[in-house]
Amino acid sequence: MVDEIAEATGQRPDEVWFELFGSVLSGAELSDADRPEPRPLVAERLSVVFRRVVEMSDYGRALPDRTGIGLAAWTSFGSFTAAALEVTVGEGGEVRVPRAWTAIDCGLAVSPDLVRAQMEGAVVFGLSIALHGELTVKNGAVVQDNFDNYEVCRIREAPEVKVALFENEHPLGGAGEPGVPPVAPALTSGIFAAVGKRIRPLPIGDQLTE
Repeated sequence: MVDEIAEATGQRPDEVWFELFGSVLSGAELSDADRPEPRPLVAERLSVVFRRVVEMSDYGRALPDRTGIGLAAWTSFGSFTAAALEVTVGEGGEVRVPRAWTAIDCGLAVSPDLVRAQMEGAVVFGLSIALHGELTVKNGAVVQDNFDNYEVCRIREAPEVKVALFENEHPLGGAGEPGVPPVAPALTSGIFAAVGKRIRPLPIGDQLTE
């Protein structure tokens, strides 16, 4: 949705993200009743990790044809994460992600190396879901019962991942699941930036080859 707002208003997606963060920080907000933390603090912490992946990916630089960078940010389990994915779409519709950049603010990282490993794994897991992770049901049972018919990303599909870790005095957050949600939207954002096609149903499968 952020990307579509950007296209409709003639802005870059990162500009719209920062505008949204800024509107929260300036006080244009709704009730905080459903948030564990005040919304301005949520926006501030999201803005920090988002800005970091924008910087790490050198977002806005010139890229080869059929290549784009997608961005996304998320908060869950008390942590704040963002992702930037460089995406290339081949002439036949094949999708490659050669590089990915992620950032996480999880408060105090008790084991920083494990947090980085979780974020690296989250990129591969998120790509697996977005590219291949289809489940089908037949006669009341899930058809896919093992990795021979439920495909995950192989080594050849795994990108180079760089992780930025922010530590601060905030309460400890999770480091497992929070890295996964930004991956699929960053991927589909990158696909649009590369070839101008919107992807809404997931997994992507053969949508780009049709």
